[in-house]
Amino acid sequence: MSIGSEMANNAASLIIDHQISENNGDHVALRFRDKRYSYNDLAALMNRAGNMMRRLSVTAGDIVLIAVAPSPSLLASVFGAMKIGAVPMLVPSDASSQVIASLGEKQKPKMLIADAARVAKLHRPGQDITLVVVGEAAEGQRSFLQEMRESPSSLTKSAIANGAAALAVVQANESKLVSHAQLADARSEVPLAIQFEGWNLGGALGRFARGEEEIIA
Repeated sequence: MSIGSEMANNAASLIIDHQISENNGDHVALRFRDKRYSYNDLAALMNRAGNMMRRLSVTAGDIVLIAVAPSPSLLASVFGAMKIGAVPMLVPSDASSQVIASLGEKQKPKMLIADAARVAKLHRPGQDITLVVVGEAAEGQRSFLQEMRESPSSLTKSAIANGAAALAVVQANESKLVSHAQLADARSEVPLAIQFEGWNLGGALGRFARGEEEIIA
């Protein structure tokens, strides 16, 4: 079965939804610690995350800062943002406060999804950004888990031009952009050169696109 043209312009649909259309939904996509996630599971997580973002006013073209360790929560956030046409920008734990402040000024992100341990470094009270916390959220903070539970697992993708930015990774004090068109080549055996927190994210995207399995220790 060929990739339908309706999927070709959105990397999230190309990589994840395509596996469902190919009847690979029950195949193991991810092993994380002692848990296994199928492509159906990843699709549901992606859709819940995308619906959560839309419900919290994130729209196509908006930047979503993501400061989450490699995990299903990270993948849900990345693919969810891509599917609604937002741009997930991955912030590594070694990014300096100056770099983080510069990102906020230049990129004007709409949402920050962060591990609880990193919130204090990344978020200032009164900052004009929607904060969602992965892990134990403090009083008054939005919990990623709760927001995901309140979001449906089906989602219509946004139509995105192939040249639009699909993903950004902060490296060497600047953000490296990857387009939907570049991610469309993820089925190649040559992995995309995308590293995040010591994890070969580019290789993982390629394995997902080919219906293979990824392991996150």
